[in-house]
Amino acid sequence: MSRRCRHQLADLSAGSVDAEGCLVCPWHQARYDLHTGEMVSGPRGFLGYHGPAPGYSGLVKRFGQVVRLRVRRAVRRGDDVVVADG
Repeated sequence: MSRRCRHQLADLSAGSVDAEGCLVCPWHQARYDLHTGEMVSGPRGFLGYHGPAPGYSGLVKRFGQVVRLRVRRAVRRGDDVVVADG
C-alpha cells in the first residue's frame, strides 16, 4: 500500500490496522481498505485539530475514493515483510 495518506500526507507506516482490516492513518484516523486502497472513512480533523469536521472530512473522503492508495502484494521473508514487484 502507498505510504502517504491522501489527506495531509501522513506516514502510513506509523498507522495501524483496525478490527475491520482497514489501515488507519496515525494523524487523523482516515481509514483505507487494504484490498482496494480506497479511503472508506475520511479524516477526523485537520492540521493540529482532532475532532469532527463533517463537510471537510466528506470532501477528503471523496478525493480518497477517486485517488486511491496503490496496493501491492506483500510477502514474508523470514522476519521481514517485503513488497512484491508488479
